[in-house]
Amino acid sequence: MKVCIYGAGAIGGYLGARLHGGGHDVTLIARGAHLDAIRRNGLTLRTPHDTRSVQIHATDRPAQAEPQEAVFVTVKASGLEPVAASLAPLLTPRTPVVFIGNGLPWWYFLERRDEEVKIAGLSPVADAMLRVVRPENVVGGVMGIPCSVLEPGVVQVQDESAKMGGLVLGAASARSNQQAAELARRLSESGVPARAVDDIRPEVWKKLAANVGSGPLSVLTQAPLNVLFRNPYCCRLRMLVQREIIAIAAAMGCHIEYDVKKSLQAAASVRHLPSMLQDLLAGRPLETGVLLDAPLNLARHKGVPAPILEMLAELTKTRALARSDQPQH
Repeated sequence: MKVCIYGAGAIGGYLGARLHGGGHDVTLIARGAHLDAIRRNGLTLRTPHDTRSVQIHATDRPAQAEPQEAVFVTVKASGLEPVAASLAPLLTPRTPVVFIGNGLPWWYFLERRDEEVKIAGLSPVADAMLRVVRPENVVGGVMGIPCSVLEPGVVQVQDESAKMGGLVLGAASARSNQQAAELARRLSESGVPARAVDDIRPEVWKKLAANVGSGPLSVLTQAPLNVLFRNPYCCRLRMLVQREIIAIAAAMGCHIEYDVKKSLQAAASVRHLPSMLQDLLAGRPLETGVLLDAPLNLARHKGVPAPILEMLAELTKTRALARSDQPQH
C-alpha cells in the first residue's frame, strides 16, 4: 500500500515506522530539525522491547508526492486548517484520509452540519477540509498508545499493549465503514494494535475524557502521569472532570461506558508526559480549543454543569499565557 503520513511527529512517526516495517511504501511529511534528522539518520523507533532505525522517504513538500492509497493526518489541531489545501495532490477520488488527533475533531458533526459545529468552534477546519476531502473518504482515528518525540528523528513508544486501547478507526460517514476495516487490518498486520468500530464517536469521548483528565493537570504540575496520580487530590480532580465529560457526551446523545477508576489505574502505571505537557515544554501552542473549549461550549449549550472543566480550562490557558509572556533574560 502506498501511504502518506502527514505530520510525522510522535504518533505519525510511530505509524510510519510500523507500516514501513510491514512492507508498505511510506512517505513522511515532516519539517524542521525532525525532518533533517530523518533524512540524515533515518527514523528511530524506541519501544519497551527494542530500538530500530528505518530509512523512510521524508519530505516537507506534499506536492512532490504521488497520489496515495491512504493518507494519515496526525497534525495538531491548531495546524489543520492550513494543511487542507496541501492534501489535494495526495488524493484520488477513493483515497481514505484518516484523521488522528486529540479533542473533539472537526469531522465529529460531519453528517449533521448544524449550529453545534459553530458552537464547538470546528467550522473553519471543517469547511477547509471538505473543500478537498470527500466526506465518504473521511476516517476518524483515536489513538491510545502513548508516544513522544525524544529528540529529532527519534520516537519513543511507552506501551503498545492492548490495555492502552491501541488505535481505533471508524467512519466519519456511514458510507466509509469498509475503508476503516481494511486500514485497521493493514495496520494490525504491520504491528500496530488497531481495530475498526461501527461508531467511532463514543471512542472520541472516551479519549477526550482521558486527555482532559491528564493534560491540564500535567501542565499545571509539570509531572509525568505516574507521579501526578500519586497525589489523591489530583486523582479526585481527574475523576470529577471525567464525569463531567461523560455527562456532556450523554447530552450530545452519546452514552459511553467509561470506568473512571480503571482509567486512573491505567494512567498511573505509565511514566509518560501527556501531549499537552509535551507541547508546553516544547514551546508549541496547546490544543486548548479542541480539548477544553469545544466540550465546555457544548456543555453551556446543553445546560450541563461543568465547573471542574471550566476551572481547568482557565488555569491551563493562564499557564500557557505565562509561558509565552516570560521576560527575556
